Amino acid sequence: MTLPPTTIETLRAGLEADLEQYTRHSHDELQRIKRRIDDVNRQRRRWADLAMNDAVPLDIAKEEQASLAGQLVQLQHQMGSLTDTNEDHAAVIHRALATLERCGIAYAEAQPQARRELNRSWFDRIFVDVEHGEPVIDSADRTDTLEILTTAKVGARARVRIS
Repeated sequence: MTLPPTTIETLRAGLEADLEQYTRHSHDELQRIKRRIDDVNRQRRRWADLAMNDAVPLDIAKEEQASLAGQLVQLQHQMGSLTDTNEDHAAVIHRALATLERCGIAYAEAQPQARRELNRSWFDRIFVDVEHGEPVIDSADRTDTLEILTTAKVGARARVRIS
């Protein structure tokens, strides 16, 4: 199957817009996490100073340090996960964009199992008949996704949303 050029361009624009929006949101979230990490580190230093100056009992300072260390580990994990997710998200979108224009070629070159999986993703049912002793596809029921991609009319302000 090959998608019409206008459909490919609509999908490309939507995917690129989605990636740009996701990247902006992720950047903002990374900045928020970094500010929180800086804040936790400042609090850790403050509690260390308080303990060193005997301004608070040592056991309370140790409890606060342990709590703050746990928060720091959690924030660093969030930052790493977000960075990994950003890279994965971008890679998936770039692979999808690369595949759009050559989905017919990919199908033709695919192994039988991969073709079956592609058929299942695009068609609910395929009806086969026999003409002149040869099997032919009589008709097919499209999946909702394929139906939308092949029949949707795109308005000037439309945007494809990928969830």
